[in-house]
Amino acid sequence: MRTKTGYGPQITIATSLALIVGFLVFQLRGHAWQIDVHMYFFAAFATVAVFCDWRPLIGYAGTVAGHHLLLNVLIPQAVFPGEGDLARVLMHAVVLAVQTAALIWLAQHLRKAFSESADAIEAVHLAQAEGERLAGEQRQTAAREAETSMRHAALQERVVREISAGLERLAMGDLTTPIDSSPQDPFPAEYDMLRQSFNRVTLQLRQVFEQIMSVAGSVRAGSDEIDQAAQHLAVRAETQAATLEESAAALQQMTSSVRSSAARAFEAQEAGRENSTCARAGTLVVQDAINAMQEIERSATQVTQIIDVIEAIAFQTNLLAINAGIEAARAGDAGRGFAVVASEVCGLAQRASTSAKDIRGLISESTAHVQAGSALVGRTGQSLEDILRIALNVQGVLDDLSAAAREQAIGLEEINSGVTLLDQVTQHNAAVAEQTTATAGTLRQHSNELVAILGQFQLPDGSRDSANFGSRPSGPYASRRSTMPQSPISAA
Repeated sequence: MRTKTGYGPQITIATSLALIVGFLVFQLRGHAWQIDVHMYFFAAFATVAVFCDWRPLIGYAGTVAGHHLLLNVLIPQAVFPGEGDLARVLMHAVVLAVQTAALIWLAQHLRKAFSESADAIEAVHLAQAEGERLAGEQRQTAAREAETSMRHAALQERVVREISAGLERLAMGDLTTPIDSSPQDPFPAEYDMLRQSFNRVTLQLRQVFEQIMSVAGSVRAGSDEIDQAAQHLAVRAETQAATLEESAAALQQMTSSVRSSAARAFEAQEAGRENSTCARAGTLVVQDAINAMQEIERSATQVTQIIDVIEAIAFQTNLLAINAGIEAARAGDAGRGFAVVASEVCGLAQRASTSAKDIRGLISESTAHVQAGSALVGRTGQSLEDILRIALNVQGVLDDLSAAAREQAIGLEEINSGVTLLDQVTQHNAAVAEQTTATAGTLRQHSNELVAILGQFQLPDGSRDSANFGSRPSGPYASRRSTMPQSPISAA
């Protein structure tokens, strides 16, 4: 801890203690206890910690370290028995460093604890002085407050009496008598704001009750009109509900009829589609027949060409046979057999030519029939194409008719749903109208009760008659009266 003379004396004492122990070790050089006397270094080091400061501890540790290092070189016997030993010096230095760190930590915490303790003692002294001062001021304040409370007791008694009387008048329904303050008997000045507030509240309540009475009369008149209008509305709602219910039933029957017509139109559409399919198939068959006739004509033409070839061959064969007969006749008896063969070949060629002519005639006749049949089939195909075109037109008309029937059925379904919903809403409105009629009657009864309750309050004109409640109000609530109906509600 820092003294009045500073840290110098503390450091001097610490280094002196280290030197004294070193001198004691030097005096016991060569003695068996010389090494044991080193323990005094640590004992003296712990003594230096009483200063609670790190500076003397560092001074002591530095002195001991310098002592060991210096004498271990110059005079080893002055430190350890025998010769110098640097390893032993370093070991002592490590122990000294550990002890130095521990003592510095302890000294710092002790110093902090002493400082906090001193601050706490000083704070206690200051608090004690402040408490004595506050106690004196509190005694003076209590005396002044006692005097003031005795002076205000009488004023408060009058204030409580006046306010209590005013509240009793309010409880009795009297809104006409304020709390007065005259120059001869003034109200306490510090409570005059309370008196003015009470008078303002009384005035505002009086104005509010005047407006409430006027509005109550208007509500009663309006509830009578609402009751009458609700009764008329209930009657009309019942009539409308009955009419709408009949309309819904008729529309339901119409919807069923249109739905049936749409189903028949769909069946006709399917039949027309099947007819178109059959006509298209017949057209394809006729087209195939026409193609077959054309193939037959092409085959007949090819057969005719083949017959022409056969006739040419028969003609050439006949010429060859004639030439062969001539040559056989020239040959005489040697060519008689060849003449017979030539004669047979000539007859065969003539028969082949005759058969070819017959076949040509048959093919020509068949070709004529095939052409006639092809023409008939062509006309049949044209007729079937006309039928298919008409069938497609009919199918388109049936499709349009079916689509229109479906759309009409969907539209009627939507209309039917809307009418059904409207019927439900109308039935609900009829129920609401009946409930409104009952509510209007209840409102009328409650308005009469409100008028009777408000009649208990006394206003400046002294009137308690509820017959004047319907007069035109004045004040901040006058605009509300102007928005209420001034004529009976029409039942139309």
